[in-house]
Amino acid sequence: MYIIEQHIINNDIVSSLEHILDECVETNNKLIAYNSTCTKGGIQTENLCGYKNVNELINKILNDIRHSELKIKHVHMISYDTGGSQEIHDHKNTESYSFILYLSTCDTGGETVFVDDEKNETKILPEKGNLLFFDSRLMHYAKSTKDKKKVVVVALV
Repeated sequence: MYIIEQHIINNDIVSSLEHILDECVETNNKLIAYNSTCTKGGIQTENLCGYKNVNELINKILNDIRHSELKIKHVHMISYDTGGSQEIHDHKNTESYSFILYLSTCDTGGETVFVDDEKNETKILPEKGNLLFFDSRLMHYAKSTKDKKKVVVVALV
């Protein structure tokens, strides 16, 4: 059985991460990739470890959710346009744990869906400031957004 922890993250941290993504987009930063292999209908950054104060912010999050012993391996942001989605995948080959931090709220669509070994699904609607911390072996995907853009930070630890 896999555990999905949910945490509410401080608004200052959420705002700081939003500004980093905005800066990458506004400056047409080379860190931005359109429609990655798994993400459809949006942009995804490359690894942001070491970019500005990203590591500091992610370490603060890990400390706040009582996982400060973990080390950051990879951090990226995804901004899904309306209709954007992500295919089913896991992160088991690259790290032990992952988290998804929502930087926007979607009223309909855009759910993150976790699928366990028995094919049971857990659906979580994006809510700004909500963080999902989970075992990287857990399969998951993002349903198409319906009403607005969905923005997330993904960290692999």
